[in-house]
Formats: sequence, structure tokens, C-alpha cells
Amino acid sequence: MSADSLTALVQSHLGRDPFSGQAFVSRGRTGRPIMVLWWGGQGLRLFAERLETGCYVWPAPPVPRRR
Repeated sequence: MSADSLTALVQSHLGRDPFSGQAFVSRGRTGRPIMVLWWGGQGLRLFAERLETGCYVWPAPPVPRRR
């Protein structure tokens, strides 16, 4: 995934401004690749890392309680 496609996801799915200075973290389906998109003031920075073994543990979204 490129910085442009990750920027588009931040804008369309999260409704957030990727140029705000916040860091946005994305994990691949297998849990091995992880990417961080961050606006550093002069341009977008995309940090990527892929694990050789194992996977990143990602928290599950909270389940809404029924009343």
C-alpha cells in the first residue's frame, strides 16, 4: 500500500485529516506488515515494517452493549 492510498483511506473511512500531524497506523491482514502514516510538516512520511516470524497483536474493537 502506498502513502497515497493510505491517505485516501484515512480521509474516506476515518473522516480524518492526514495532514493534521497525527500518526495513523495500519496493519495487514496477516498481522505481519504494519505501516505508520505521519505528516511531518514538510511532507507525508510512511514507515513500514514486516515481521519475519509471528504477527502484531491488534486489539479487537469494543462490542457495543445492548440494553
